[in-house]
Amino acid sequence: MEWQPLETTPLDEFVLVCDKKGNIEIDICQTKKETLYRKIEGNLSQRMEITKYVWKNSNPTHWMPLPEPPK
Repeated sequence: MEWQPLETTPLDEFVLVCDKKGNIEIDICQTKKETLYRKIEGNLSQRMEITKYVWKNSNPTHWMPLPEPPK
């Protein structure tokens, strides 16, 4: 198992994460949808929906799968 970049993190699955300081913990990446409105001309506005990836407990830089439990 090697540390992977955050772009490859599986969603809604617990994984090991590591932050810039080298702290390691178990966390889960979840999606959060937000709606934004951008004014374009006069009274017209454009509606945009974006999806953010939110970590429940940390601000990691890398992840790896959890190891298999002992048998």
